[in-house]
Amino acid sequence: MDIWLRIGVSIWLVVVSVVDLRTRRIPNALVLPVLVAALACRLAHGNWLVGLVCVGLYLLWLTGFLGGAGDAKLLMALVALFPAVEFAPVLAAVVLAVTLPWTAVRYRRHWGEFFRNLRPTEERLEREGVPFAWVYALGTLIYMWTSIS
Repeated sequence: MDIWLRIGVSIWLVVVSVVDLRTRRIPNALVLPVLVAALACRLAHGNWLVGLVCVGLYLLWLTGFLGGAGDAKLLMALVALFPAVEFAPVLAAVVLAVTLPWTAVRYRRHWGEFFRNLRPTEERLEREGVPFAWVYALGTLIYMWTSIS
């Protein structure tokens, strides 16, 4: 990946993370243009599988199956940007490395709620929001800046 593209994606991820931390929302205007551009690039280079996966995920999101969170759209954009199989384990490892300790500390006095709170309810998401874009951004930045290509 070209250095300028890495810098641009890094800035975009920081902006998305800051907006999510401040507002507890990820606006479509920040995510959908990147998703569409990345998909268009993949399709132009003949990578139909990534296109089909993202289109399928987007259709599932539209039907409400994936929820309404901006995190779902952000993940679709990241899959379109980084379709390599190696991206998924790096992102998953960072998400687990951050989420499990954070949840354990947050619910240390209520261990019975620990597993129930790994996936917050729709009401809790609506009431509190969960600013999680920074975790996806961290995993993506680690992958992007340490990968060879």
